[in-house]
Formats: sequence, C-alpha cells, structure tokens
Amino acid sequence: MFTHISGVSIPTAMFPKVAVVGGGITGACVASLLSNTFDVKVDLFDQGRRGPGGRASHRIEQEKRWDHGCQFFRADTQSFLSHVNEWIQKGYCMEYKGKFGSNHSDADFFGFPSKPPFFIGIEGMTTVVDRLLNDCPSETFSLHAGQRVSSILRDPQTQEWTIFGTGGEAAYHDTPEAMASKAEY
Repeated sequence: MFTHISGVSIPTAMFPKVAVVGGGITGACVASLLSNTFDVKVDLFDQGRRGPGGRASHRIEQEKRWDHGCQFFRADTQSFLSHVNEWIQKGYCMEYKGKFGSNHSDADFFGFPSKPPFFIGIEGMTTVVDRLLNDCPSETFSLHAGQRVSSILRDPQTQEWTIFGTGGEAAYHDTPEAMASKAEY
C-alpha cells in the first residue's frame, strides 16, 4: 500500500501497484508500458517544477521554447527502435535530419554521437514524455507531479511499502537538501 506523500493517500486496489520514481523518458516509458499492458496500478512520482520530463524537459518563456537538457536521443537497440517507430507514427517524435556543429576544443564534455539516426520531440523533447503519459489509462495510472520521494520503506510484518517525501517548493530538484529535509514527514 502506498501512503502519505504531501498529503496524497493512494487507496489499495484490487490489482498490484507499482511506484515509478522519476518522470523522465525512462520513467514515462515504464509507466506507459505497465499501465497499458499489464493489470497493475501505476503511480508515477516526479519532482519537476514544470511537470514531468527530467532531462527531456524544455523551458517556455515569452512564447519561446528550448530544450536545455536532452536535445535529442538515439535508438541503439532494435527493441527501442521499434518503440521509437511507433512514436513517430503517433506524432511524438521525428528523425532529426539537420546538422550538428561543434566547437573544436580539447575539453570534450560528453563526446558527440557520430552515427545517426537522431530523434527529437515534435514540439520539444517534453512532447515524448507528455504524450506517453497522456496515453496511460486514467484507471491504471496516476501522476503525482511536484513530489520529491525521499525514502521507501517496507514494513517487515505487513510487507507493505510506504513512500515518504514532500511536495511544493521543497520538492523541486534544485531545492537545497536542508530545506527539503525540513519539509519531509
């Protein structure tokens, strides 16, 4: 049974429950797969200030948007490529055909992938996450946005799991730990 994170109490259901911590591309893929494929209840907890997305988040200011974390992704396995091809058909993403530039420097930050194809979200990288989560059935999926999970404990007697954390300003990823820990219960 999941209980108490920022006043959220999740009732026990007739089918198994899964908590997904983190609403980036991986968390969204897991939540989508589980809630659409299996008889499980999925609760996704994400601490993002602007909603789920993780490194795939993008900013919007004065009607301009830009990806500031993950600007593109690759599908290096056939299994993942089959999912990406489905996303392309649904309008979540597309292959990026543009050119990449680089500043020739000895300080190679992360290395640059040399082999296409590269994929981008249709309206920014957050589109991939948003559309995956929007396709989750409401009967089997709940998003708990602005929630910072601090610990997960299992009761040795009941074998039930309890999730602890906080919400609001203290939940955001850039909140100092000292402030976040004061808000936990």
